[in-house]
Amino acid sequence: MLLAGVADLTRMFYYARIVTNAARAGVQYGIYSNTHWTDYTGMQNAATASAGNANGLTANATSFCQCPGSSSTVSCASTCAGSTTPKEYVQVTTLYPFAAVVIWPRMPSSFNISYTDTMRVQ
Repeated sequence: MLLAGVADLTRMFYYARIVTNAARAGVQYGIYSNTHWTDYTGMQNAATASAGNANGLTANATSFCQCPGSSSTVSCASTCAGSTTPKEYVQVTTLYPFAAVVIWPRMPSSFNISYTDTMRVQ
């Protein structure tokens, strides 16, 4: 029984790594050029394609703008203080529904592993 628990824990870390890398792949696609930062389908496809054998992984891509030194989002067509232009960001959230092989008392038998990655468009 203990060996099965270790196997489940190992699987969880394995899929967590896949989820993290998939989000990064989607964001890297989005920051590749100024034309990709609003290509949400392309970012989502890049994320799910990099997931390999993680069937059921989903990805959601968004983009937004922020003024330098601020954490709030602004319209990308606006002008920031000092007549600077807002910085463009892409964000990809990946989610994988993980199901345990062994069901333990008081522990969920399934849960979602998710990761969100954000990068500034260069």
